[in-house]
Amino acid sequence: AGPHLLLNPRLPMLVQGPGWGPSGLYLERTLGPLLADWSPHFFAARNTPGGPEIEGVESQATDQLVDDLEGERARLGCDRVIVVGHSHGAFVAMGYAVRYPRRVAALVLLGPSIVAPASTPGSRAILESFRGDVARIGAVEWWERHGGTRRDVAGDREFARHLRASAPLNFYNLSALADFQRALRDSSAPAVRALRGMPDAPEDWVAAGLPTVQAPALCITGRYDFLTPPDAAHGVYSAVPRARLLIVDRAGHNVWFERPRATTAGIRRFLAEVESEM
Repeated sequence: AGPHLLLNPRLPMLVQGPGWGPSGLYLERTLGPLLADWSPHFFAARNTPGGPEIEGVESQATDQLVDDLEGERARLGCDRVIVVGHSHGAFVAMGYAVRYPRRVAALVLLGPSIVAPASTPGSRAILESFRGDVARIGAVEWWERHGGTRRDVAGDREFARHLRASAPLNFYNLSALADFQRALRDSSAPAVRALRGMPDAPEDWVAAGLPTVQAPALCITGRYDFLTPPDAAHGVYSAVPRARLLIVDRAGHNVWFERPRATTAGIRRFLAEVESEM
């Protein structure tokens, strides 16, 4: 069967990017072509480059981002959607499934986690494996010095420097990092206003509600995903009743970019089964 036989026009695909500052353009450019058969809909999260500017304490709280996602669904004029999310975007997608269960036909969660980034034993083991790599020494030292991106960065340019400093930790193959950066060389700097609006920790209501999610979910992570490693993804998989877990070898946080065939094949099989059950 050809790939277009998997299409279902009643099930549009919404792609949720991180809500903490980077442009969602990275998903549209690098993930979009892999999902082209499903005509994915991309949008800029609030306070990120290209998105609406909304002031307020914890403006990036998950419940607000979830309601923004619901607004995108309503604008598409459909009853249910396939929701794809990456990293923090996957956390928002899970929150959406908890709050709007009848609107979710399926979840595709890339690098999912319900705990803080790089906080599991798996993350520590991956960091140790990178320590002996000459090309990553600077990134490892930077992470141990800063523990991630602090909210007190002076502005967008400093925010961008912080992300570049830690970028080697996000890829298994550093040549893939170079290709990724080339694909996004003209993208906007990340928005520090979004970073400053983030809650202090992942909100508990998302994890507490996952056992009630009845939509099928596919959790995909790279075996060397430092930020959201396999043990973090397993926590999501264990909590969602109809979840499946795919660990992709030789891949980091941007698993679809390093291993496009394996990632796309997993998504295609999953959605074909979802549609066959409808």
